[in-house]
Amino acid sequence: PQDLSFILKNIGSIHLNLKNYDEAMVYYRRALEEAERHQNNWTVMSATNGIAFVFQNTGDLARAKENFLRALAVSESMGSAYYISAFLINTGEVCSDMGDYAEAISYLEKGMQLARENDFIQWQTFGYKALSDTYKRNGDFKRALEYSDNYHAVTDSVRAEESKQKLAALEAEYETKHK
Repeated sequence: PQDLSFILKNIGSIHLNLKNYDEAMVYYRRALEEAERHQNNWTVMSATNGIAFVFQNTGDLARAKENFLRALAVSESMGSAYYISAFLINTGEVCSDMGDYAEAISYLEKGMQLARENDFIQWQTFGYKALSDTYKRNGDFKRALEYSDNYHAVTDSVRAEESKQKLAALEAEYETKHK
C-alpha cells in the first residue's frame, strides 16, 4: 500500500510533464491521500510539491504558494536540507510571479544559503536565475545582472565538469579498445 502512493505520485508527475494538468491533479491528490493514510512523509512532500506545480502552471499562484509552503513544512520536519532549499526557492519564484518581490527575495536568499552551504548545484542554478529575474522585475538591474552572472558561472562550471567527465570516459574507452 505504501508503494501505491509512490506510483500514483509518479503517474501524476508524468501527466504534469505532459501538461495534462487535470489528470496530474487527480493522481497527485490520490497519492497524497494514500501517503497521509500510511504516514509516508516523503510522498506527502513530493505529491504536495506536484500539486503546487500544477497550480503554478495553471496560474493559481496563491494555491501554488500554499502547497509549496506545506511541502516545505514537511521537508523541515524530515530535516532534509536538499528539499528545504528546493521549496524555499520554489516559494520564492511564486512570490516573484505574484509581484511580492521582498517576500520572494527573502525565500530565495534562504534557499540559496542552504544550497551554497551544502553544494546543491541544481538549486543554486535555479536560485540564481530566480533572483536575477526577481531583481529585474523589481527594477534593480545592477543586482539582476550580478545574479545573472552568478547563474552563468554556475551553469558554465556544470557544463565544464560534464564535458570533462565525458572526455575521460571517451579516453578510457579509446585506451581499452587500443590495448
